[in-house]
Amino acid sequence: MSSMKNVRVELFFRTTNELQERVSFLSSKGIRSFNLVNKSNKDDVLGWTKVIQEHCAKENISEISICSHYSMKYNKSRQKNGAFEMLQDFVTEMKELDRASNNEILIVTGSGPKGKSDSVASIKNLKVTNGCPKIAVAFNPFFPDENDYEEEKKRLLLKLSSGHVEKIYFQFGTNLERLREALSFLNDLKVDSATSFTIAGSIFLPTKKLIAQQKFRPWSGVFLSDEFLENEDGARGIVLQLIKLYQEAGAELLIEAPGVRNEKDWGIVENLLAGQPESSAENSNKVEN
Repeated sequence: MSSMKNVRVELFFRTTNELQERVSFLSSKGIRSFNLVNKSNKDDVLGWTKVIQEHCAKENISEISICSHYSMKYNKSRQKNGAFEMLQDFVTEMKELDRASNNEILIVTGSGPKGKSDSVASIKNLKVTNGCPKIAVAFNPFFPDENDYEEEKKRLLLKLSSGHVEKIYFQFGTNLERLREALSFLNDLKVDSATSFTIAGSIFLPTKKLIAQQKFRPWSGVFLSDEFLENEDGARGIVLQLIKLYQEAGAELLIEAPGVRNEKDWGIVENLLAGQPESSAENSNKVEN
């Protein structure tokens, strides 16, 4: 089995109890790095971060890393500079929680039109002091339109110029040639960046559920090929190649949708990390009667 040191898992849960159960289950598999998403203005990401830290302390789960997502879209304010001040307060509060300096804050603008509360401007003005969690940003190299891709690269350069960014999370996509190009682009950027940064690549689990979901109701900003959407075999082959490219680049892997909730889900993750072909994966998951 592949080492879990460079593997993160996005947490899917509905209640605090489920959150604790997910962390315990994944920790038993060697996972110590977790991501908390911000998909609603009602999400208590800071509170969830506290829950994980307290639960891990109680259960003696050590060396954890929590990446708390912060969406400008879902943290708006009617007051002048209010949205930025909310972000600054979030960073300050996360610093108080992160005494071990292992946590991260992934700042995103959110899907849809870029409003006044844009992540580029906010990151530039952010006050980051010693002991703050790592500031991370998102990067989507998979835009089919070349102009959109060039705009995405420009935005990334502006974020990096702030001197605050220490990590870049790649969006999930299936264009392998574009990924190779983007990884090379970032490798060159490391030489000139105001700060050193690491990379994490998002991975979707190639399940029937996810394929059906993306085929009939695709998520904004997620660009998937017909080969990926055709069947599990095609999707799995692409995911295995994505994993290989990220591992060759020394990047972390972020396991995302449709989530890792039980042994069956974890079996899919294990087989992908082991690089097993579909037939081997199926055989390893069979239970003898």
